[in-house]
Amino acid sequence: MISKAAPFDGLFDGKCEWKKVFVYQYQYLRRSIDNRMGVTLTGKLICASSAQAARVRAALPEHVRLTRSETGCLSFDVTQSDDPLVWVVTERFTDAAAFDAHQKRAAASSWAHETTGIARDYIISGLE
Repeated sequence: MISKAAPFDGLFDGKCEWKKVFVYQYQYLRRSIDNRMGVTLTGKLICASSAQAARVRAALPEHVRLTRSETGCLSFDVTQSDDPLVWVVTERFTDAAAFDAHQKRAAASSWAHETTGIARDYIISGLE
């Protein structure tokens, strides 16, 4: 017999905290939705120095505000990781046109100017 909770097998063995189960379920459902809807970018913005990190901190609030107000932006989050030189980036757009419009706007913005030379390690899905 196949369990109705097959994607979560092994999590209900009494050794796992409920918070971890909830997080796993959320991540599983989020991936399922992301695979069927829009364009998703995930990855990291990686500064080489504290000076670069200061530039990111200064320019980021306006970049986030502008991006979240764009047509087709479903979510846009840039959060500092435990490493003060690394930010985790997650973007979701309704479709390729919305994502392309964001890329064009961002490329011509003060964000692009301020963060030139800062490494980015991104994976983009939904453009296939």
